[in-house]
Amino acid sequence: IPVKDIVFKVMTAVGGERLGGVLITKLPPGGTIQPHTDSGWHADYYDKYYIPIQNEEGSSFNFSDGVIEPKEGNVYWFDNSIQHWVNN
Repeated sequence: IPVKDIVFKVMTAVGGERLGGVLITKLPPGGTIQPHTDSGWHADYYDKYYIPIQNEEGSSFNFSDGVIEPKEGNVYWFDNSIQHWVNN
């Protein structure tokens, strides 16, 4: 499925009126995104959604108060003002 189709399906489902951006990351096995918080106008204004397109079992999207064990194709809303990180 093209990324554009996924994005517009999510926008329709949540009643989105303006697309702020799309970030695509590719982590190698064992790769990480270090703990961080996002800030600034973009992070403050737009809701953030995580959609794993290809994902190995055992990876995690982590927060100080919980963990998402992602399933390919599922959509996860998250608060990017809370510290978060990824282990692949």
